[in-house]
Amino acid sequence: MTYLVRYRTPAGDPRLEDVDDLPTAVERVERLRNDDGVTDVRVFREVPLEFRPYYRAAIVEESAAGQAPTPEAAAGDTPPPGAMPLRPAPQAAAAQTPTRSVEASEPRRASLFHRGAPA
Repeated sequence: MTYLVRYRTPAGDPRLEDVDDLPTAVERVERLRNDDGVTDVRVFREVPLEFRPYYRAAIVEESAAGQAPTPEAAAGDTPPPGAMPLRPAPQAAAAQTPTRSVEASEPRRASLFHRGAPA
């Protein structure tokens, strides 16, 4: 495991040094503090990272003919890498609800959500 010794020289310039082990990093810090007059010294430990592939799924809408669009046809619509393509929602047909005319002779319901006639 490697370590990083970070310090500022007495002139104020930042410095970074890679060190192979902790005892060597401690010796370097002692020398910087005692011999070189450096007061701002820090030691950092390397954190091992593992890189893995990441896959993102996207929904591909079918064309009106029932076939997926060809890459040539979709070339202008291609989002940047990693972006999910957003398209407008399909327009739903207006729901046809039957309307009922209220006759003047019919009593009105007074309950909440029209769940029964008033008592």
